[in-house]
Amino acid sequence: MYFYVRQSCVWQLGNRCGQFFFQARHISSSSYNDAIRNVLSDENKERTIQNVTKYNENINVAKKLSQTAAVLVALCYTNNVPCMLLTVRPSHMKKHAGEVSFPGGGMDYGDTSVIDTALRETEEEIGFPKSKVDVWATVKPLPDRFLQKATKAVYPVIGNLGHVDPSDLKVNPNEVEKVICIPIEFLLDPYNFGTTRFRVKNNKPSPFSYTMPIYFTKPHIWGLTGTFVNLSLMFLIPEWHKPLTKGRFHVKK
Repeated sequence: MYFYVRQSCVWQLGNRCGQFFFQARHISSSSYNDAIRNVLSDENKERTIQNVTKYNENINVAKKLSQTAAVLVALCYTNNVPCMLLTVRPSHMKKHAGEVSFPGGGMDYGDTSVIDTALRETEEEIGFPKSKVDVWATVKPLPDRFLQKATKAVYPVIGNLGHVDPSDLKVNPNEVEKVICIPIEFLLDPYNFGTTRFRVKNNKPSPFSYTMPIYFTKPHIWGLTGTFVNLSLMFLIPEWHKPLTKGRFHVKK
């Protein structure tokens, strides 16, 4: 069971070339504007790698799972705006229909690593060549659902796709209904996200109760995808990011 606390609302939503376009409030700060403008730069790539490395060194996976999956936290420029690229799952899918997710899926026998899994799934889902993805870092995995029901360890792989026009992508309609490119500035805006609290026993707090972020896009970004967005922003631009994740997916050393 879950509920979410809405702390704010989306300021503006529009539609451009058949894809959703989101606009954040403008913050009048030269340091903030520089941080947004340079978030996908080579310099920030190195800083992001360092942040992920430090995170991985101080985190233990709480539960070892038998299956492995990976998603690509796809960074890109759309109309020269730094964005995260996500997909909306088709309504006919049996699981998570209509929900927002990063490209990704389960590890196949032919995959040599979780990076290979994330890149292969991205190419299969949206037609973006895996050879053109600049992989930055791989984050330690999270379970795919409540700890006691988890079946897969899901690895977020952070990568830069460069300049992307969503209308040029060859989307697989069996796996993706549409592609959405959400400005990183929008995701950083505290008016555009809140929290979701999960409880798993008689609607009362339990050892597995936890709070997760929810982003007020259309559709909302929440669950594991929301957690990956939240974590990635922490690595990319920590000085302007307000962390929300308070889950028990990980245990510190």
